[in-house]
Amino acid sequence: MVTIFVHGAGRGGAAAWSAQRDAPGFAGAVWLDWREQVTTPGPLAADFVDSQLEAILARAWTSLDVVAHSGGALAALLAAQRSPGRVRSLVLLEPACFALARGRAAVEEHVSAMAPALARAGDPGVDDVEYARRFFAALGAPAPPAETPEHLLALRRLRTVPAPWAVDLDPTVVEQTPTLVITGGWLPLYEETAQALAELSARHEVLTGHGHRPQDHPDANALIRAFQAAP
Repeated sequence: MVTIFVHGAGRGGAAAWSAQRDAPGFAGAVWLDWREQVTTPGPLAADFVDSQLEAILARAWTSLDVVAHSGGALAALLAAQRSPGRVRSLVLLEPACFALARGRAAVEEHVSAMAPALARAGDPGVDDVEYARRFFAALGAPAPPAETPEHLLALRRLRTVPAPWAVDLDPTVVEQTPTLVITGGWLPLYEETAQALAELSARHEVLTGHGHRPQDHPDANALIRAFQAAP
């Protein structure tokens, strides 16, 4: 049995899990890094969900505990969906599983705001800097800097982020796999999504004070480990 950590569209690898990477309860964990799939600002690689999913399923272990954040939760659910029985438990932190929460007010507002921006991902007439500006404007956030090669590569990677609501998720996976959803209690979008997953039998816990990264809460590790010990 091994724990695989799956990051979202920001920091990758162990750097995305600063509160977990040195914790003794996660010794021997695997820290996936989707960013390895896009290392130069050339043609687009497969989107990060496909890359993460492939990396999860490539592991030889037959029993996996998967911990995933934000967009990484899509790959985690797909792994459980495509390889029944291998994923022993799922811990999803602020999951972007919006396909399972359609029709809820904040989810629909998010879809309406983001869809036009994401639709331009493959448009050669929109460069990476402009695409990032549109992406973050739709999120209601300032665009990150574009001053160094590393910054530009990070903007390039944004183009591999798919529309989360379009990922084909099977709701029965949540019913059949022990699932813990942890949110930060700060944004209705994620609380509505967590509620939808709870209605499918997931357990929902709220750890406040750390925004979109409830994994940084001091109680997060104990909560995750206790849940993994239960199945």
